Amino acid sequence: MSPTRKAVQRGPTLRADAEARLAVKLAQQKGAKQQSDAELLHELQVHQIELEIQNETLRQLQLALAESRDRYIDFYNFSPVGYVTLNDAGLILEINLTGATMLGKDRVALQLRRFSVSVAAEDAERWYDYFIKSLNSDARLNCELTLRRPDDSLLAVQLDSLRLPIAGSAPELRLVLTDITERKHAELRLREMATSLEAQVLERTKELRRLAAQLTRTEERERRMLAQNLHDNLSQMLAVIRIKLSALGDGSDPSLVSRVAELVAQAEQSARSITLELSPPILHTLGFAAALEWMGEEMERRYGIAVRIEIDLCRNSLGDEIEAMLYRSARELLINVAKHAGVKWASLSCICDEGRLHLVVSDDGCGFDPADHGFGRPRQRSFGLSSIYERIVNSGGAMEVDSSPGNGTTVSLSLPCSVATEEGGDDPDRYR
Repeated sequence: MSPTRKAVQRGPTLRADAEARLAVKLAQQKGAKQQSDAELLHELQVHQIELEIQNETLRQLQLALAESRDRYIDFYNFSPVGYVTLNDAGLILEINLTGATMLGKDRVALQLRRFSVSVAAEDAERWYDYFIKSLNSDARLNCELTLRRPDDSLLAVQLDSLRLPIAGSAPELRLVLTDITERKHAELRLREMATSLEAQVLERTKELRRLAAQLTRTEERERRMLAQNLHDNLSQMLAVIRIKLSALGDGSDPSLVSRVAELVAQAEQSARSITLELSPPILHTLGFAAALEWMGEEMERRYGIAVRIEIDLCRNSLGDEIEAMLYRSARELLINVAKHAGVKWASLSCICDEGRLHLVVSDDGCGFDPADHGFGRPRQRSFGLSSIYERIVNSGGAMEVDSSPGNGTTVSLSLPCSVATEEGGDDPDRYR
């Protein structure tokens, strides 16, 4: 059989094989396509779910952002402090409701309005200086100002500022306004209370010192009366007893009489000394200057210390009690020199200068540290100096101690020359 015929006979078979093969191939392609479509569908479904999740997340974020924005707006507008943004010309760009309330105007009316218009006239210069300084500084600055509102009511505020740089433009200024009116009122009330309390303390101190001065004057009167009684009664009685003893006739034991007479003489001398210490008669008979000079002589006689005296007194008398108090103070100071300074001389000056009497006792002795004697701590002063201090201060005067070891001591007492007039010194019968 010829090849052609064979080919003709095999034609249907080849076609069948080809169709079979094509069918297999198509089946394979169809399976692959079906598999690819399933995978693609799965990927699309996954991607769709991812998009839905992303959309939900975005929605939640949008809701949170909106809520946060609302909270920010509420916080910004209803904050307890005012927020104001100014441009470099001082015009208001933004302001919250609290700030608008502080300035006393509607927010819309405040837009592009100068902030300085709301500053009280007395603080205008302070605001200008603060504004310029804030625009040129990166630091947080603050100051206190008074605002005047349209109804003329005043509001005290504290300003805190922060400079906000703007790229390619002039900087802006963010202000925080804090109402400090109540704090200012409280501070004013506290200052008024402090002033009132201070005045009461001063008045009470003045009253206590007045009473203490009266007590000092009363003490001086009693001293004078006691000294007068000693001089007029006891001293005279002792003198009479001494005379009587010396006139005793025979029959008395001479040694006993002599001994008794000696004791009487000692008692008489003691009475005289007590009289001089209480209130020396010379002070009331010859005056203050003569009494000081006599005291200088007495110091040399009794203690062996020479006293250089300088006296230049006012014409007006200080009054018996004040002069007696100064006399006894000077005497105590000189006795201190004699006992503790280790020298044989001292100086005493009593001079009136510019309405004040200055009594100064000084020496070049061993000196002392005033701190060791409690000066600066009134409750701890040594008794002698403390008593002088109290008497002088209660009489409206002052006392100063200048001393150091090895450099001597100067004690200065001063009183206003008008103290006698203020306390009734011009009344000759005031102590009777």
